[in-house]
Amino acid sequence: MYVPLLGEVSLWLLVLVGLLSAFYFYATSFVGVFKAFGIPGPAPWPIINHLPELRKHGLSKMLDEWRLKYGNSYGIYGMFPRCPTLVTYDAKLLEHIMVKDFSNFVDRVGRNTSLSVVVEGLFFLNGDYWRRSRRVMSPMFTVERLKQMLYHVNTSAALLLELIKKYKAQGKLIPLKVTAGKYTSDVVVRVGFSIDSKALTDDNSEFSYNINNFIRIPATRLQDILRSIGEFFPPAMIFGLKYFNEQVDAILPETNNYFLNLIKDSIDRKLQERSKPDFKKPSHVDMLDMLLDAEVDDQTGKHLKADDRKVTRNEVIGNSAILILAAYETTSTALTSILYLLARHPDIQDKLIEEVDEVMQGQTTPRYEDLSKLVYMTQVIYESLRMFPPSPDITRRALETRTYNGFTIPKGVTIFIPIYKIVKDPHYFPDPYKFDPERFSPQRKSEIDPVTFLPFGFGRRQCVAKRLALMELKVVLCLLLSNMRFIQTERTEPKIGTECEYLHIDGFFVPKKAIELDVVIREK
Repeated sequence: MYVPLLGEVSLWLLVLVGLLSAFYFYATSFVGVFKAFGIPGPAPWPIINHLPELRKHGLSKMLDEWRLKYGNSYGIYGMFPRCPTLVTYDAKLLEHIMVKDFSNFVDRVGRNTSLSVVVEGLFFLNGDYWRRSRRVMSPMFTVERLKQMLYHVNTSAALLLELIKKYKAQGKLIPLKVTAGKYTSDVVVRVGFSIDSKALTDDNSEFSYNINNFIRIPATRLQDILRSIGEFFPPAMIFGLKYFNEQVDAILPETNNYFLNLIKDSIDRKLQERSKPDFKKPSHVDMLDMLLDAEVDDQTGKHLKADDRKVTRNEVIGNSAILILAAYETTSTALTSILYLLARHPDIQDKLIEEVDEVMQGQTTPRYEDLSKLVYMTQVIYESLRMFPPSPDITRRALETRTYNGFTIPKGVTIFIPIYKIVKDPHYFPDPYKFDPERFSPQRKSEIDPVTFLPFGFGRRQCVAKRLALMELKVVLCLLLSNMRFIQTERTEPKIGTECEYLHIDGFFVPKKAIELDVVIREK
């Protein structure tokens, strides 16, 4: 083919140039938005954006370097597929994003890494789907509901106490994450589905095995490859999930099927009971009961509005699954961190034991009204969550372009909020690497800007089960510390006088070596 100025040129060469030009435009079409709005940030590489720096130095280090250079709010590219990302540490801006103008930032942003029904749950839903599920689930955690749940929480905590005593009698160390996970997952299936998981009483519990293998961490090689391709072509991940699900799905298919069957069997059992002529609604209803009370058929579900307190069957299953997963991962991580920090700081543990003894007054289990008296325990829990937030970051998406105090956030931008950086910021938390529960004392907590303490999130999208999680932690700490102290020795991991080393894997902080502590049984 003859082209003016170029002469004879191969048709295939022209096609190739055309395709490369189209790809370049496609891959860079979203770049430049920050410069247009005067938002500072590092210049991206053509097409691959900031991938070289992130691969070479890691996200954590680059976030620190970019903040030092560009300030509390800056723009980057390539962190999420074909989407500009605004990273912000600014408390005033966060208040607008998470509270004052929440309706413009209601949606979360994430990569599509699973076909599991879990993605139909509250944590992953956006827009009107989220609003409906939130309306249905919020009443599950009122004071009256929590009082009903306390019996089940006490039952699980007592079983955990016996398990730890058994480990001690056998001369074994306490594997914190495993035992904490047994406890928190046992609680949620009791209060959620009226099921005994046997996680705390049976070493070969099928439930315990599957909950420990729910999420695939770290990612497989094929996952990494498809995620990289998905940065430019998001459909590539959908293709991989569909045709290579066993190797690619972030949630292991076999464990997903286990929990899917568990939930479906529970639904069938409850519906069968309800169909009996002599059925009477029990005084204590679990979470699944409440979800089923709000269920509508799929056809009706297509016409639901944001303010309807109704959910579809898929949303019932998805919200049930996310309750199990969230309760296991976040609350067990929190309990692990608390016990580790108490062992590292015996003076704080002694002070907490003193409060527990004063409140419990010889009781074997706490009453609901006792929990509000545990002021120092609340401080310890909050400070532990600050030191080791169960979730390292959260995201929001701007639905419209808005300006706050002279700073403009463009439409479509993802806001990335690095929780684990904000809670370690000396501007917000002086001496941030010191474990100091006193910073949350009644006298000093007013010094903390609430929007900077983000382990539960903040605003209307904060963790819906926050109060249940706090109750779980308080109950189990009461029972454990009434009977024992947690200590480090030369046998433990980490050993006495040393600290745990953490790795940052797929957005989570994971101990390099599993934490194992010893206990000393208290004399009554």
